[in-house]
Formats: sequence, C-alpha cells, structure tokens
Amino acid sequence: MWGTRGIGVGLLILSACAQPPGSETQRTLPTHSAELPAASTAPGRTPAPTGTTLAASPAATRPASPSPAPRAEFAHGDVIEVTADGLAARAEPSESAPLAAAWENVDDEWRQVEDEVRLGAGHLVTVDLGPIPAQEIVWYRVREKVQPGQNPTRHWDVTGDGPQPSESSAWIAVREGNSTYVRMSEPGGEDPGWMRVVAAGSSDFVSEPFPRHDVLHAEWALSLGTHPAPCDFDVVVEGADTTASEPAVPMISESLSDGFAQGRADADAAALQPIQASAEFRLRIRAGCDWALTLAALPHD
Repeated sequence: MWGTRGIGVGLLILSACAQPPGSETQRTLPTHSAELPAASTAPGRTPAPTGTTLAASPAATRPASPSPAPRAEFAHGDVIEVTADGLAARAEPSESAPLAAAWENVDDEWRQVEDEVRLGAGHLVTVDLGPIPAQEIVWYRVREKVQPGQNPTRHWDVTGDGPQPSESSAWIAVREGNSTYVRMSEPGGEDPGWMRVVAAGSSDFVSEPFPRHDVLHAEWALSLGTHPAPCDFDVVVEGADTTASEPAVPMISESLSDGFAQGRADADAAALQPIQASAEFRLRIRAGCDWALTLAALPHD
C-alpha cells in the first residue's frame, strides 16, 4: 500500500524521535477556506498506493527565490474535530477505497475492535498530510489524536496487516462543495517541531530555505484527478545558494498514469554529502497534478 525508498537509511518512525534544533515549519499550502462550519451529515466517502522510485534529478532552471504557495485550512500537526456522524476513514482519498479497521491495545495485547472505521461527531484526529482534492471533495490524511505524554493505544489498519504504528493514518473527507465535516480544534497541537516543509499544490514548487541537516524524511501523496496522464512528480534537495550547474540530491521520482499514489523517502548524510557545504537547504518539486508533501529533519545519534 505504501511506497518506501531510502537513500542510505531505512524507514524512520517520526513518533520515536526527539525534537532537533532548527527553524519553524514552512506551512505553505493551497487555500480552500478559512473557517469551517459544522455539517450535520457525513459522506460515505475514500485505489492502492504505489511505491516511490528514485531517479536522477530533473534538469531544470533553478530560480533564486522560492515559489509562493498560499495557506490551506489545515496543516501537519493540527488537531481537528469531526462535526458529523459516520465520517469514513479510508485507505485512500476516494469514495471507492476500503475503510480502515481499528485496533486497540488491551492489557498489552492488540485486538481488532472495528471492521470499518466511521468517526462520530466530536472525535479528535491529528492531520498527517494533505490536502488532496478529488472533484468537489477535499481529503486529508489523519490519525488518532494521542494524549500528551501517552503512547498510542489505538491504531487504524489500512493495509490488512494489523496494527502498524508507521501506517496508522487514513484519509477523511473534510469538505464537499459547501458542506464541511470537521473544524479546527488545536492549530499545531501535535506539531512535533521537526517539520521543515509542509506543502501541497498542483504545479512546481520551491520551498523557503531551511537549516542544513543530515537525516531527512519525506512523506507524500499524489493524485491524477482531472490532470493529463502521465503525471511526473520529482522532488530534489539542493543547497539554498545552489546555481543551476551545482548538484541536487533526488529524493522522489514518480510517474503516475492513473489514480493515486503515496509513499515515503529518506536521505542520510551520505546521500546529502554533495550539498553539505551549504548552510541551508531547500526543496524543489516538479509536478503535473495534485500533490501533498511533508519533509522532516530527524534527530539521530
């Protein structure tokens, strides 16, 4: 269900890491609406994700200034409240996608407690990734809110493999046309502090500079929607003062011909060595359809 590639490192679990020093998260996302009124009914709303394939950096002119991207209504770490009963939590942002199952830890034993997760009004969830638009529906990937200082006692299963902490998020519809199904509860309430880029869009993007780091972790989602196929999605990390002739480190290269894909990619110090002379990095994205991405600078030994 998930595509995962590492450049010199394996999968890194975000919740297991402490906050590193660095700049604030860039929360640059496409705008939908500022305030979200409650709705009384939810849609019965969410194809399987494919993997990431690493490839050479795309050849492109590198502008001196970042590409602008307006804010969305939610970003990674925001805690949101469901305002409608029966809101489906799905494996993908599609009404035809299967629903997640729910598992709970009871007396140190994981047990499946729900075959299909449908959230009720008042349920709190934490934003993980998004937005991804699909026709008139706007989707976000979310996970169960964890109380401060506690370990998660409930996981969603979207793969059929049981509770997997690293794959315990699901997609919910937050808005359809003029109807909304969630509202903000705690802006940035579960922002871990190590995010460096939180962005989404439907075209090329260049982030603001962020402090150099030697372990980077990206999570992404890609949807073809009404865009022409194939959709190419290329993500590279480069020095913030890089010229067009200097190296860039490829993290993601995906070509999507249909439907939807999501995945992860990592880069460690060996992979990032060609640009380590730069005091600051930036992220460059080339895209031809709807995408969402987070980039974290993870602590390490």
